[in-house]
Amino acid sequence: MGADAAAPLLGVSEELLERWASAQDAPDVHGRLQLADLDALVGHLHGAFTPAQAMVWMCSHNTQLGSKPIDVYRIQGSGPVIGAIRAQAKEAFG
Repeated sequence: MGADAAAPLLGVSEELLERWASAQDAPDVHGRLQLADLDALVGHLHGAFTPAQAMVWMCSHNTQLGSKPIDVYRIQGSGPVIGAIRAQAKEAFG
């Protein structure tokens, strides 16, 4: 995931995210928790979908979540979205 996609999800500027990535700056505790949360989400997405499928899934209405997963993530974090990914994977491979 590029800085252009990750920065809005983390609520930081692309420049700040790039400074974190290049070790020119370090995230505070809140930033580290946000990065870990996003990393967990991306890991689950990669386990269940191809990158193209993940983008479509994140930006499409999800019945279980009652909204687009990307919108749910922005408001509630990765927990509910990971639950929906697991439910979909279980349904598909169950």
